[in-house]
Amino acid sequence: MHSFILVCLFFAFELFPMQPQNINNNSIIKQVFTNEETSELNYILSFTDSLLIAHTKSKSADSAYHFYFDYMLNENNSNLN
Repeated sequence: MHSFILVCLFFAFELFPMQPQNINNNSIIKQVFTNEETSELNYILSFTDSLLIAHTKSKSADSAYHFYFDYMLNENNSNLN
C-alpha cells in the first residue's frame, strides 16, 4: 500500500507543480481536465499539503514531502530486514 502511495505522489509531483496557481497554466492539465475539475484538483492538493505540513511540522510543502518520502523509504527498508 505504501508503494502505491509513493508512486501516486511521484506522478502527482511530475504532473502538478508545487504552486497550485501554476496548475491552471499546464497544457497537459487543460487537455485532460475542465476548469471546474482543475479547481477541485487545486483544492485537493492544497488540503493535502496543509495536512502534511501540519503532520510533519515543516515550514513548507516541499520540505514536508521530502520528510514524508524519507520516512516512507526508511520504513519500507526496515520492513525488508
